[in-house]
Amino acid sequence: MRQRVLNCLVALAVFAAGVLYWQLRVIAPVRAPQQVSQWNQDLYTIYYPLHQFAYGSGRLLPRWNPHQLAGTPFLANYNGGLFYPPNFLSAVVPIREAIGYVSAFHVGLAGVLVLLCALALGLAAPAAALSAVGFMLSALFTIEGFRPSYLAALALLPAVFLCAGRLIHKPTAWNGVLLGAVLGLQFLTGAAQVLCYGAYVLAVAAPVGLVVAARRSDGTRALPRIAGALLLAGVIAILLSAVQLVPTLEVVARAVRSFQGLTMDQTQPGEPSIERLRGVLSSAGLIVPLAVLGVAGGLSATVTACVLVIVFAGLVGLGTPVYSGFFHHLPGVSLFRLPQGIFNFAVFAVAILAGIGLDQALRARDDWSITRRLVVQVVMLAVAALAFPDKLLRAVVCVAGVTLMPFVTSRRLRLACAWGVVALVAGDRFLEPGNTVMMPQHNDAAFFAPPPFVEFLRARAGTDRVMIVKNWQKRFPIMEKLGTLYGLDVVQDFEPLAPAAYHEFLRPFESMNADRPLFWGRFYPGSSDDGWNLLDMLAVRYVVVPAGRTWAGEPSDRFRTIYRGADARIYENTRSLPRARLVGAVRVIADPAAALAAVQSPDFDPRAEAVVDQAVPVAESPTADDAVRFERREPGEVVLHVRTPQPALLVLADLHWPGWHATVDGAERPIHRTNYLFRGVVVDAGDHVVRFVYRPGSQRVGATVTTVTLVALVVAGIRRRRRRAT
Repeated sequence: MRQRVLNCLVALAVFAAGVLYWQLRVIAPVRAPQQVSQWNQDLYTIYYPLHQFAYGSGRLLPRWNPHQLAGTPFLANYNGGLFYPPNFLSAVVPIREAIGYVSAFHVGLAGVLVLLCALALGLAAPAAALSAVGFMLSALFTIEGFRPSYLAALALLPAVFLCAGRLIHKPTAWNGVLLGAVLGLQFLTGAAQVLCYGAYVLAVAAPVGLVVAARRSDGTRALPRIAGALLLAGVIAILLSAVQLVPTLEVVARAVRSFQGLTMDQTQPGEPSIERLRGVLSSAGLIVPLAVLGVAGGLSATVTACVLVIVFAGLVGLGTPVYSGFFHHLPGVSLFRLPQGIFNFAVFAVAILAGIGLDQALRARDDWSITRRLVVQVVMLAVAALAFPDKLLRAVVCVAGVTLMPFVTSRRLRLACAWGVVALVAGDRFLEPGNTVMMPQHNDAAFFAPPPFVEFLRARAGTDRVMIVKNWQKRFPIMEKLGTLYGLDVVQDFEPLAPAAYHEFLRPFESMNADRPLFWGRFYPGSSDDGWNLLDMLAVRYVVVPAGRTWAGEPSDRFRTIYRGADARIYENTRSLPRARLVGAVRVIADPAAALAAVQSPDFDPRAEAVVDQAVPVAESPTADDAVRFERREPGEVVLHVRTPQPALLVLADLHWPGWHATVDGAERPIHRTNYLFRGVVVDAGDHVVRFVYRPGSQRVGATVTTVTLVALVVAGIRRRRRRAT
């Protein structure tokens, strides 16, 4: 009981140290406001807008986002971690603060989870605390505060390894459930790269545990049980994350990114060098030389697994041929940039080894020869000199403290020395230069208030869409997710799972695609580029050009200037088509590729005809009496009033997507794929109310599966606890 109380106190201290580090070294040193830069752009141009729309727009977790591209299935947006439980804090506190609070929580959580891993390995409390502090305060981990999804996923990394280790050691169904629950939660963070890399790192480390399991007296029976428990873990992870997984898979099947990966250069692996190696070592802090002591103590199963992880992660992260010739070609890997992220797995392994080294010193092992001790000391000092040439004295003190501990006869004095080493390692991280880059937590509400040009467009744009021209030196607030943040309808986006159909529709602008050969929704046409008739069909009436950016919009017979301010210029596209219109003449082309070619042809006049996927009963041409009026536009619902003296096709320039249903005066009507990308509904002569509503089966199925699984696991857990109590 006394030891349990001590471990709880250590866990609280570790968590407090993580939160304190966030406040003192990440938040406090910053002087705001600043320009949004390359470092913090994801926070301001991805995470903040997504959370604002998901939790702060007046409707919790809207199913559809009508404000980007031609509309997108919002809850299928995996990147934001919309279903990750801690993110719901944004629904009750200001989002700019919630992002910071959740990040601070994950720094502390990472430390506590590493502590639990180390304690499960039998390490003494100071050694476990050293591992915890070493991982959670490493620069490679804390810098992920600029990408909250990655920070959360990496914080759960120790729990994955802890549960995987428990499962291999004791392959019970319950341990399989625990691993599955952690993996499901990690998936919900929205960082698929961490899961992908984690799967391969586990594949590298797991054979060591399997060999140990096979050598046990029940080894022949243990391996099948391990396989069964791992299978159960995978099933549980899928079922628990189904609320996000099922709708995301629906999007993945129709996304550009599903059909091709990034090129080698686009993943930005970098070149191997001593300087890069030194940078990685120094980012892990003073635990690096202490890890040498952990290895020198002998290649136990844990040490061997850690060494394998470090070597594998180093070869991949440094950009060696192991990455270019092997790892990059494994399933899923080519979908992600910056393989350097795998270094966090190596830091975790280094932290465990450092804890093992301190634990050995604390236990006063005296079976080493003088030669062995000298060799180990020399290696530790050499590693310290390579990693910390600017703070060698601190490293030498740390190394000396650990290497001299076995010669201290008093257990209490050794314990005090061990805690001193922990304090030195933590203090070293607190003495490092703090973050100087602004984060949303630094800003007040006025920073995110709509600028004047947004208010101008809100009063004028109505249902028409907006195109932005990017200023790469000033990325906020005129950005792709301008629509998600401020409620305007923007024809671009930064969305890795952008629909392939949207990309194909805009193929004439391929040279303006900022992310080719992939398409993430970022394209920036010039005023005279071919293909503007496609943007006319998308109802792009306004072009926003930020201050400091040039765009040849005038003089032109297509564009006229309607706004000039200190924040932006706005041009009006005088040839834009209405967002919803009636068409009489139709051309039936069932083949999607042929329909796309017809729509992209210079001879195609969208004002006079429409291309549909099957025959529809309409008149030959519209009349002057035709009228379409929007009555309601909500995420997931569009209601229009239509008047026509003859049957016609109502063309809504929004994305044709599974899950949309249409009614005319309350009666169900089929939605036709129109002009390759849009929705079309036939209306009879007269006045009608046409309602489009988004009811995706994928989201209902996913939510139901997750809910049922969660309830079943809670019930099973309660019953298990009652059985153990009796």
